[in-house]
Amino acid sequence: MGADHRPALAAWRDGNANEPSHLELMNRMNRMNRMNRVILCGLRLCGYFCAAFICQLMSHPAAAGTLTLVTSSSVAGSPLAQTAATRTQSFKITDTVSYSYKPTQGFSAAVVVLDGEVVANSGEIAMNADHYLFAYGNPEAGTAFDNMVTVPADLTQITYPQFFSGRSGSTIKVNNPYCALTAETVSFPASYLGSFPMPDVKGAPLAANIKRGAALKDYWNYGINNASTNSNCTGDLHTAFIASLVRLKNLGVDHINIYRDSQLEDVDAAEFKILPTASWSISAEEYKWINDQARAIGLKVHEYRQLVDGDLKNKPLSTSPTVAWATKFLDGYTKFIVDRAKEAESNGVEAFLLDWGVYWWSNTKDPEIKALLAQKMATAAHKVREVYSGKIMYGL
Repeated sequence: MGADHRPALAAWRDGNANEPSHLELMNRMNRMNRMNRVILCGLRLCGYFCAAFICQLMSHPAAAGTLTLVTSSSVAGSPLAQTAATRTQSFKITDTVSYSYKPTQGFSAAVVVLDGEVVANSGEIAMNADHYLFAYGNPEAGTAFDNMVTVPADLTQITYPQFFSGRSGSTIKVNNPYCALTAETVSFPASYLGSFPMPDVKGAPLAANIKRGAALKDYWNYGINNASTNSNCTGDLHTAFIASLVRLKNLGVDHINIYRDSQLEDVDAAEFKILPTASWSISAEEYKWINDQARAIGLKVHEYRQLVDGDLKNKPLSTSPTVAWATKFLDGYTKFIVDRAKEAESNGVEAFLLDWGVYWWSNTKDPEIKALLAQKMATAAHKVREVYSGKIMYGL
């Protein structure tokens, strides 16, 4: 049999108590290998995630700035906002946009407004923030107005409140300022902006159940061949009116208010007769035309009326009538308003005013006059309802 080495091994073990055994060394090495594998796996995962993150950054660069661009046909150059789609463009945060404009024929200079300030006609914009640029031409000829702010006539091109923030005035010429009916740009005094910031608009657009209306002129015939109604001007009222309807529709208006003036024929007559319309106001033919045009554009019509305080001979009507005079007047008015209601029904008017404006009485709080008004207007309302199916308005 061979020699017994166990005593020697025991002595070695006892003499080297602080040294790991072979088995312990193997266990330690195994643990280290497992740890290395975990570390390597973690590094690989980190590499994958970091690579994916870097790739995402490369494919989706940092937040860009937007350039809102509005350019008038009175300037040439670049960039130009030829369509609504090109008016707002996004750029990388590291981009710069070069711009350059010159006036077209008939204009003396190009005016460039960048973020509210008039700047040079050419330059560069760093797209590390949002900007808006408006370029238009200053006419060679026309009437000069100082300290004016110019904006597009098309309100859909205006960003609010940015477009008005920080705006400074400049001298602008306007061709035919008192007779012109159309323009690509509109100018107004810079003082109109006031000294306070433009207020925030909250709750816009209005809820669909909130109706919006706009009132239009009443002295119709004065403008048939002079829509501006300024002296020595000409222009077709029908064309201007249709343009106004389109503009109102674009602004979100639901209905238009039209005002028809009427007049008592003879204040000395035994029976009062109120004319269908005053000579300067909207005739039956024009009334039908207005309703047809509004309906074609998708606007409803609300009809109001005004009575002047004198008859055809300019004799004044009583402003503090007796009960007898008021009775005669209200009887004549009832016949008049029923006829107007028939006309409104045939033209599809959405809402119709029962009473009247302008001419009025000072003694309506008198008990007898107050009671008479209530009785006569209630009778008129019932008779109007018999011939008119729309909404009846009352404002006395």
